[in-house]
Amino acid sequence: MDSDLPGLFDYRCPLSISAVGCVMSVFNEEEAAEICTRDEDCHAVVLGQEHTWTGRTLAVFKNGYSTPSLKKGYSLFVKKKLKQPR
Repeated sequence: MDSDLPGLFDYRCPLSISAVGCVMSVFNEEEAAEICTRDEDCHAVVLGQEHTWTGRTLAVFKNGYSTPSLKKGYSLFVKKKLKQPR
């Protein structure tokens, strides 16, 4: 909990709503994990407090992982474990 990788390991993906990185709206953590699992370039997902006008959460998919920075309200999930790092 409260972890982020700001500006690190961003990559482009086809369905992204951002021109800078791989950002998609998801219903919940499970949907984000499923998307990451299907994408061989994805190694981690950051879920924050930003939402679309329909209430979906914005997820930032990452192609790498390192020591996260503290960011209140953000969650980092690592693909290998598909759970939050401790």
